[in-house]
Amino acid sequence: MREFSGLGAAMDRLLKVCPEDPYDDVVAQIVMPGWHRGRVTLVGDACGAVSLLAGQGGSLAIAGATLLGEVLGPVTSPQGISPALDVFEQRWRHVVEVAQTSGRRAAATFLPAGRAQRFLRRWVIRAANVPGIDRLVARQILRTIAK
Repeated sequence: MREFSGLGAAMDRLLKVCPEDPYDDVVAQIVMPGWHRGRVTLVGDACGAVSLLAGQGGSLAIAGATLLGEVLGPVTSPQGISPALDVFEQRWRHVVEVAQTSGRRAAATFLPAGRAQRFLRRWVIRAANVPGIDRLVARQILRTIAK
């Protein structure tokens, strides 16, 4: 990180508060054991980040917010909103977990572990342009996502 020092006053101030070895992983997922405590709840990526590999973050956030609004709308419970937040998590967690699993499966395709996997990925991408094979590849991708 110190190779960035001297690039300006703002950069030098940032480096003073930056850890020496920051962790940065754009495809990581965090699976939360619970999404709410009391009146505080996690929503969107905070409770169900799927990573860029699943490609469903925006639609999950919108659909999750819609469901949360539905379960909170009729809240008249003397216990407050906590029971409604339980309902939200019970109904929504499975949907998020399926999307997270899909993202983890896709990771091997986007980030091949070795030389053979990289070669195979390159071959599949090239072969996908051949008429007939393109449909086979598309079908296989759809099967993988649907699992």
